[in-house]
Amino acid sequence: MTVFHSRPPILLLCALLSLGTAQAQDNTSASPPVTAALNAPVQAATLPEVLAWLRSAPGWQAADYAYRASELQVQAAQIRAGLSLSVGGNASAAKIPWDTGEWTGSGSLNATLSASVLPWSPAREALRSAQRSHQAAATELRRTRADLTVQAVRAYAGASQAATGLSLARAQRELAAQVFAVAQAQRSAGVIPSEVLLERQTALQNAEAGQAQAEREVTLAVNGLRRLLGRDVPLPGDPAAYAPVTFQVANTDETALVARALTARPEVARAQVAVLDAGANLRTAELDTRLPDLSAAAQFGQIGTTDSTSGKRVAANFNLKTGVASAQATLPLNDTSKLPTGAVLSLTANLPVLGRTQGTALAQARLGAEQAALALENARQSVTLDVRTRLSEYLDEQGSLLALQTGVTRAQTILDATRARQAAGTAAPLDVRQAELGLTQAQSALQAAQQRLSIAALNLMQATGDLDPFLLATLPHLSPAPGGHP
Repeated sequence: MTVFHSRPPILLLCALLSLGTAQAQDNTSASPPVTAALNAPVQAATLPEVLAWLRSAPGWQAADYAYRASELQVQAAQIRAGLSLSVGGNASAAKIPWDTGEWTGSGSLNATLSASVLPWSPAREALRSAQRSHQAAATELRRTRADLTVQAVRAYAGASQAATGLSLARAQRELAAQVFAVAQAQRSAGVIPSEVLLERQTALQNAEAGQAQAEREVTLAVNGLRRLLGRDVPLPGDPAAYAPVTFQVANTDETALVARALTARPEVARAQVAVLDAGANLRTAELDTRLPDLSAAAQFGQIGTTDSTSGKRVAANFNLKTGVASAQATLPLNDTSKLPTGAVLSLTANLPVLGRTQGTALAQARLGAEQAALALENARQSVTLDVRTRLSEYLDEQGSLLALQTGVTRAQTILDATRARQAAGTAAPLDVRQAELGLTQAQSALQAAQQRLSIAALNLMQATGDLDPFLLATLPHLSPAPGGHP
C-alpha cells in the first residue's frame, strides 16, 4: 500500500518545485495563438486620436446632415414668408370664324409680387415653426455628439479592460501550468493522490478556456470600436499603453443637476417645441372660426371685357384670412391704344352654410395642445428620473473604490509577507507567484472600478447636458471645473 505523506521533506519539495517550473515553461510555450486583433501595432491609437476619428464617423456625419437639413428648412421658410416675385407671359392666336376669318395674335407679359403681411399668415407661422424645430435640432445635434463621444470612451475603456483581462488570463494560465507541472512531479513521487492531480489539471483547463475567452473579448472590443468609427483602429496590445480615463463630477447636488438637465436635454426641447406648435395650431383654429373669408381686389388700366381684350393694367389683391397681399402688372405685346382706361373694385365674402369644419378643427387643436402639455410633463419626469438614476450609479461607483483600495493594500501586504517567508525558506516560488498574481488582480479590479466611475461621471454629465464632445477631445488631461462642468 502506498502511503501519502501530508508534509514531504523540504528538500524533496524544493526539487519538485524546480522540476515543475521547468516543465511549466515548456507548457507555456505551447499556449494557444493570439488572434491578429491582439497584436500590438507600431503606432497604437490613443483616446484623443479615437475621439478625433469620431468626427468623421458615419453617426457623427449623419447628425451633421440632419442639422444642415434643419437649416435649409428655415431658409426655405424664410423665402416663403418674404417677398415673392414671379414673371410670366402668354401668347395666343385666333381665327374667327374658321372658314373666312384671319389669324390674329395677341400676347402679354406679367409680373406678380406677393407678401404675407399679417402675423397669422400660414407662411409666417411656418417660419416660426421651422425656427423652433431648428433650435430643437441644435439640441439634438449636441445630444447625438455627446452620445457618440460617450460610446467611443466606453469602447476605448472596454478595449483597455479587455487587454488587461487578457494579460491576467495569460498570467493565470502560466501559473496554473506551473502548479500542474508541480502536481505531476508530486504525483510521480507519490506525494499527492490522483484526485489532487486531476484538480490541478482542471484548473489549468479552466485557465486555458479563460485565456481564449479573453482573446475573444479583445477581438469584440476592437470590432465594436471599428463599427462605431467606421474604420480600422490600431489599439495597444499592452494594457499599460492605454491612458486611464479619469473623470469626476464636482457638484453632486441633485436639485442643481436636475435643473440643468431640464434646460439642456433634447427630449424636453422637442416637447417644448411641440407645445409651441400646438399653441400655434390652436391660435390658427381660433382665428379661422372668427375671421371671415374676405377678399378685396382692385384693378386699374385698360380693362377689357375678357383677358384677350385687356391692355395695360395693374391689380392688387388682399385676403383677410390668409393675410397675403399681392400685386400684378400686365403689359400686352399687341397694340391696345384704342382700349379705354378704367378701374374696378371688388369685395368677395364666402360664408359656408353647410359642412362647417371650423368647430371640429378647433376641438382637435385644443386636444392637441393638451396632449403636447402632457408630453412635456412626461419628458420632464423622465429626464428627472434619468438624472437621479445616473447620480445614484455615480455615487455607488464612488463608494466602491474605498473597499477596492483596501483590497490592493491587503494584496500588497500578503505579497510582502510571502516574499519574507520565501527568504526564510518556508514558502515556495509558486507561493510568491500566486501572491503577485493576487496583487495584479486587486490592482486590475481597482483600475476597472476607476474606469467605471469615469464612465458613470460621463453618463451623469450626458444626462445633465454638461457633456461637451469638443472638450472631451483633450482626454485624459481634462479636469472637471467647479460646478460639475467638464
